[in-house]
Amino acid sequence: MFIGWTFTPDLYDGGKMRITSDDPRTRYTDKLIKDSLVSLLADKKPGEVTVAELCRVANINRGTFYNHYCDIADAFADIEDDIFRKVIDRMDDINAYDLDYRFFLDMLHIVKDNATIVAIIMDDLASDSLIGRITGYAKRKYANDLRLRRYAGNDVAETDDLFAYVFNGSIGIIGKWAQGGYVRSPEDVAKRIDFFNKSVISAVLKCGGT
Repeated sequence: MFIGWTFTPDLYDGGKMRITSDDPRTRYTDKLIKDSLVSLLADKKPGEVTVAELCRVANINRGTFYNHYCDIADAFADIEDDIFRKVIDRMDDINAYDLDYRFFLDMLHIVKDNATIVAIIMDDLASDSLIGRITGYAKRKYANDLRLRRYAGNDVAETDDLFAYVFNGSIGIIGKWAQGGYVRSPEDVAKRIDFFNKSVISAVLKCGGT
């Protein structure tokens, strides 16, 4: 029995059963480990980082590290979980069916704020699990919000196709923006995505489906 600890299944899809604590010292050490890992990932891939060098950067001993994580992959997975939670927290109060300016502006800020991790995800197919989890959550929310709007052509296949067309195209624009070094502002990129998506969705709604 862990006093002051709770087991929290990772939300929604693809996560692990984790032990979390309300103890500020434990949360501080978790953050220290993850921040140190992110700093190392600026120059290395996750598989190249060792526990020993992470401990040196974080100024902790190996025992402390293993009290929090099984290995580097476990710590990296926790970083991905943090990003996933930030995304869904911002999605929850937005009507997803428009896939509009506000929807993607929030996502763009999260991407830019986590540039090191995003670069790894885009460069490493093994990290596609995070993108898959975000896409899966967005797809379910999109379909539900679209049903609430009573879109007449909302059969399952058509909803899936419309989501895939609009969302994957939007992710492509975000990826291009990130790989280009975030030259344009999140606001400018969100406006472009908003324009493209509204043009497609309004055309589909006007035609009443296929």
